[in-house]
Amino acid sequence: MTLTKLNVCNETGCERPTRSRGRCNRHYEAHRRRMLAYGRWDSARVPAAPVRAHYEALLAAGMSRNQISRVSGVKPDQLDNLLRPRKDRGGYPARIVFRRTADRVLAVEPPDRAQVWRTAADGQRVDPTGTARRLQALVAIGHSQRSLAARLGVLESNMPPIVGGTRLATAGMARKVAALFEELQLTPGDSVRARSMASRRGWMSPLAWDEDTIDDPAAAPMVDAECDTDVDDIAVERGVAWMAERVPRGSQPNRYQKWKLSRPPMTRAERIEVAHRCVGEYPRSIVVDALNLRATDLGQVAA
Repeated sequence: MTLTKLNVCNETGCERPTRSRGRCNRHYEAHRRRMLAYGRWDSARVPAAPVRAHYEALLAAGMSRNQISRVSGVKPDQLDNLLRPRKDRGGYPARIVFRRTADRVLAVEPPDRAQVWRTAADGQRVDPTGTARRLQALVAIGHSQRSLAARLGVLESNMPPIVGGTRLATAGMARKVAALFEELQLTPGDSVRARSMASRRGWMSPLAWDEDTIDDPAAAPMVDAECDTDVDDIAVERGVAWMAERVPRGSQPNRYQKWKLSRPPMTRAERIEVAHRCVGEYPRSIVVDALNLRATDLGQVAA
């Protein structure tokens, strides 16, 4: 059996210790000069300045050091060396880095700051805009904050600042809310009180938000989606039939009666059309309350 000598130059007949790439100092330098002359030299180290600038851009975009380490596969202390001065380097951070380290760091794309929550660690604080908008939209279609809190596994008393967007959310909570929004955005809730509160505060339904921009603080809701003017005659007929069959006549409106839960799904424009057809047969207050219309909608219904 042939034994292979470790840390010995790979060149035939050379017993000197290796310096780099399996060659001793003499053979390594000869190889390097020859490759440079041929224009084929590929250094294992590259300048650190571009890598440092990219790393700073990632931090400015809201990514944490540990998040960048997890995505790139570069150890946290190696990332620290890009910024941390060292006495053995004259008080300067690293001036060169291994090419493989540079390639891994440069391969990480700076995320949109509003989208950091998608990849951040669970406990990292992120912009609360998207989280608040998603919860407000679910409240607007009838999901109470109590039911949402139970699904998210948080105390109901902690929901108001989260729903209101007055407190930074964690990335873990943002992902939970996004998953819950995906599950419930097309499923109306049964809380009339939640709908009324959302209406008073001007919270928009899920249809008013674009999925790609809901996290952007500068984005505005699509009011046309919320106030769709298209009217489905079949939906209107179902609404009129529901009013005739289920809505009590001659009584004061009661926001918590169970008959409201059976109301067929209708857009706002369709509910206004139903109100227009039924306002002569029912007290005005009952029509508006039964169809969950706002006081500002009354002008669109003939008296």
